[in-house]
Amino acid sequence: MDKKHFEIDLTGVDTYGEFHTRIKNALDLPDYYGENLDALYDVLVELGDGWDIVFLHTRELEEALPRYAEKLKKLFNDAGREQKGLKIRFSAKEAEI
Repeated sequence: MDKKHFEIDLTGVDTYGEFHTRIKNALDLPDYYGENLDALYDVLVELGDGWDIVFLHTRELEEALPRYAEKLKKLFNDAGREQKGLKIRFSAKEAEI
């Protein structure tokens, strides 16, 4: 298992599309990534072994898309239970180490 650390800055994210664009770019996902919650779950479970993902400036997403942010947190929790090598953290600050 290769360890990979990702920091994904959510500053200015106020649409679903922008969120998935940031995910796609940060995780270097292929062009066929479906840019929806089902596709994100599949990626995290299938490829996420050894991934350590930190989402930065999460407060902006929570304010702009509160229901979507709650769905994302549930998805991340579910993916973490299925893929034991996956670690996901949230930070309202610039960095969390």
